[in-house]
Amino acid sequence: SRLCSKWLNPTLLPAGPLIRPDFQLHPAHEQDDYWPITYIEPAEPNKQAVGLDMAFETNRYTAIKRARDTGRSQVTGPIVLVQDDKQTPGFLLYAPFYAAGAKSDSVEERRRDLIGVTYAPFIMYKLIQGVLPPEKKLIDFRVSDNGAILYDDDDYRSELHDDAPMFERTETVTMYGREWVIEMQSNLLFREVVADYQPLIILLGGLVIDALILVLFLLLSRGNRAALAYADKMTESLEAEKKKLQISNEDLNNFAYVASHDLKSPLRGIDQLATWVEEDIGEQLDAQTRDHLRLMRSRIKRMETLLDDLLTYSRVGRTDQEVSMVDTHQLVEDIFELQANASDLTLRVARNMPTFRAQKVPLELVLRNLISNAIKHHDKDAGTIYVAASATVDGYEFAVQDDGPGISPEHQQRAFTMFQTLKSRDQVEGSGMGLAMVKKEVEAVGGTVSLRSDGLSGSTFLFTWPASR
Repeated sequence: SRLCSKWLNPTLLPAGPLIRPDFQLHPAHEQDDYWPITYIEPAEPNKQAVGLDMAFETNRYTAIKRARDTGRSQVTGPIVLVQDDKQTPGFLLYAPFYAAGAKSDSVEERRRDLIGVTYAPFIMYKLIQGVLPPEKKLIDFRVSDNGAILYDDDDYRSELHDDAPMFERTETVTMYGREWVIEMQSNLLFREVVADYQPLIILLGGLVIDALILVLFLLLSRGNRAALAYADKMTESLEAEKKKLQISNEDLNNFAYVASHDLKSPLRGIDQLATWVEEDIGEQLDAQTRDHLRLMRSRIKRMETLLDDLLTYSRVGRTDQEVSMVDTHQLVEDIFELQANASDLTLRVARNMPTFRAQKVPLELVLRNLISNAIKHHDKDAGTIYVAASATVDGYEFAVQDDGPGISPEHQQRAFTMFQTLKSRDQVEGSGMGLAMVKKEVEAVGGTVSLRSDGLSGSTFLFTWPASR
């Protein structure tokens, strides 16, 4: 599976049907991508490979990127498999699979659509010795890749080496994106057998060599077909789940809109009736009745605000937003100017506020809720709201600071929960969903949000926002 660094906290990977419960990503590296092994069969002899990140080593990383970009199966350069106790050379065969079910025409589209790769590990000496029993081999082999030895018979039966071989041959074979040099020479068993049947043995030796190369190709081809079949099966499953998710999102969106509209209609009717009562018998109303009518209309307005916020909350992260250049300094000033009850507060904006490519609508929603929250809960006649930003690895961290009453540590986690307010709604008008929407919106784009306050004076809300490319 492929994961982008901005999506991944390696210590908090979720468990799932294709990931072992004790799954751990390893080892650490400096690459931008993560390519962990998430599923392997048989599991027990290969358990050391689960969670291994292919990007940690050059040969693995180069071949997996080449498979992704070409859309064809690729073989790595010589590597040592982690599950090989003898630590002998081997290689991996990668077969990529894409979201569309087939590779796209351009490299950019293949990189965008790639879901992951299916791979098959090979320990070279087991592959070679499995083709022909050692006692029947009259020819010794040496296989190398770009000068690096993949297999050498002399490492396993040097006593049969012939310093003056009767037969020698070298072949260069293109093997799924790599060039293997195969050096062959007769050994001492060959010399013993050909004493009386030299012409026949030479012929048979050539046939055995050709057959060995053919079998090697067939084994790799079969592994490639099995990998492609598994990739096709995974693609079909992903497409079906994607379609179900799209239908579910459409149903949820329609339900939220209809529910909001239908619930608002009786509220507007009640508000209209209260207005008529006040207009028709306004002079006859005593102070208590007027106060009750005012309170009723205030509660109606709160319900309408709550329904609007619920509708907005249900849509967070489920709609594609346009990406554009955003001047965050101007954006913050525009938001503050449109806020009610802000005349006694002063806005300070840091000079180094960034202008960058981002989804403007959700970013504006987050800043507006945080600034509005600071204004509504301010407990002094005058005060200051300070907004700043600093660059991170893949975006920016924003800070919205006020000098209001602060939030005590025991209430800080509850502040991001739906329908939670630290003051009575009769004291501070609101739905109790502002910070919940902030948290959901920030996490929907891959950011984090946190709160700092000593509970005595002032609060600082911090959130990260990625820069779009």
